[in-house]
Parts: sequence; C-alpha cells; structure tokens
Amino acid sequence: MILTCFSFSGEKIWKILEIELYSGLSTLNPTDLNLWSDMNEKTDKFYNDDYFDYQASQNGGFSCTKIKSGDIPWIKNAFLIGFRLKFEINNHIGISLGFKRLSREHEREVSSAWTFPYDYGEYQYRIVYSPYTLSIQGSIPSVGIYFRTPLKDQVTAGVFFEAGSLFGECLFGYDYHEEWLSDEGNLIDKSSNQYLEEIGEGTGFALEGGLRISINIGKLAPFLEGSYAHQKIDSLSGRGTERIAFLERTWEGEWEIKQNTTSSDWGKLTYEYPSNSWEGSATKHRDFNLDLSCFQFRLGIAYRF
Repeated sequence: MILTCFSFSGEKIWKILEIELYSGLSTLNPTDLNLWSDMNEKTDKFYNDDYFDYQASQNGGFSCTKIKSGDIPWIKNAFLIGFRLKFEINNHIGISLGFKRLSREHEREVSSAWTFPYDYGEYQYRIVYSPYTLSIQGSIPSVGIYFRTPLKDQVTAGVFFEAGSLFGECLFGYDYHEEWLSDEGNLIDKSSNQYLEEIGEGTGFALEGGLRISINIGKLAPFLEGSYAHQKIDSLSGRGTERIAFLERTWEGEWEIKQNTTSSDWGKLTYEYPSNSWEGSATKHRDFNLDLSCFQFRLGIAYRF
C-alpha cells in the first residue's frame, strides 16, 4: 500500500534498495515438546534408580551402584538464518520482505548403567537410546517496517516490527534396548528392543519487534539486532511409527498432551507427555502447542544498490 501511494504521487518509490543476510541464536523453550524428555527422565529414574533403591532396602543381600547417568537432551535454543529485501522510503522509514528459518536438533546416544556385584565379580546393566532424537524447525516468511535515526558519524539506530506466517515441524523418537554385560565387558543379553518416532507439522503466526544498530560503510552496512518474537502453533498433526521386536504399527493423528499415573510398591509417578497416537483407551489430557517464542540476537550485513 505504501509503495502504491508513492507511485500515484509521481515520486520515486524508494531511495535505497538493500539485500540483507543474517544469522544468530534464539533462546526458545518449547515447553510442551520438552515434556517428552521430562517423561523419559522421570520414568527411567522410577523404574531403575527408585526400584533398585527399594530392592536394597528390602533385601540386605542386594546392592547396586550407578556408574553412568544418561544425559537426555532438552531443546533450550535454536539457530537461525535469514534474508530480507528492504526498500528505504526515506532516511528514516523502510519496509521489507523477508524469510528466516530456525532449527535445533539433538540426535545422539544416551545411556545409563548400573553394576550388581556377586561372589565372583559383577554384572553391568545398561539402558541405551541409540539414537535419541528431539528436533524443531520453523520457517517464517514476513513483511516488516523499520524506523531509524542517525546516532554518530556512520552509525544509525532504530526499531523494527515484522509479521508473518510460521510453518513449523517437530519430531521426537528413539531406538531403545537394554543390555547385560559380564565382568569383561562381553554382551550377555540384549532385550526390550523398541523403536518410536512421532512427527508433527502445523502453521501459526509470528510477530516480532526489536532494536537495531548498523554502521554504514559505503554500499555495505553491518548490523546487530536484538528482538523478541511471538511464534506459536496451536494445532499440529502428523504420522507416528512404533516397532517392538518384529511387530510394527503406523498411524496419523493430532498432537495432544496425555497424562499417566503409575503406582508400585516403591512409589507413585505422574507425568505428562505429548503424543499423536490415540489407539485403544488413550485420552487427551490437554491441548498441545508448539511455542517457539523467544529472544533473538542476530548479526548481519546489508548490501545497498
């Protein structure tokens, strides 16, 4: 609309055309997605550490020592890259068309191990996720408006606002098994093989506002930006795959939050976790959302035509 008004007035549409490239880091925390890692930490502790402690308290001849703690990943930040095509209407106002992409992926082996002594040595028990995967991706086409003012010499400062659509994807999964090892480290038994993967995709809105400082060096202008972005997807769906031993099943479903409570002789555990599998008696506990809102810090360079 702004460009159209200038065109009808017979004035030059823009003073300067710029192409900007940038990269940076965002401090996001997708809480609902991280419930998956929270669930695995809690259940591993409940069915192993707490259970072994209970056995030791009930049986004076039983003992166990934990020798390795698994480091299950959580998503706490993301990398981002992007570009803009910016039109400077005058020395203080500009508009832009842009695209940015943020992503974070954890894919690694995670394992915990315990030793159980006996008369002639000790056995080692391990639980292994190989690999354990947790990832998010977001693509955001946007339009923006910029206001700037000179500070000193070639330095300018300003504020900007951008709005656009968010196309997001998240994934979690693992390939899990249990192992028993001898004193010499030889594999005695391998069991409880399970593979699981669930993928979610959806769209939402993105709104961003921030501050910017740039240095004009001829046709080049390095810049630094800091901003806060509201980026949220309220509805996701996707496919899932599970394989236990030689049995495999697949499904399609909406992502929601489930809740589960487990009771045993050594305690009680309640936890929430995301899922898109709704076979059998599974029920929704509450809505799931992929919240990628975050503070962002970017370095970039602009080229002026």
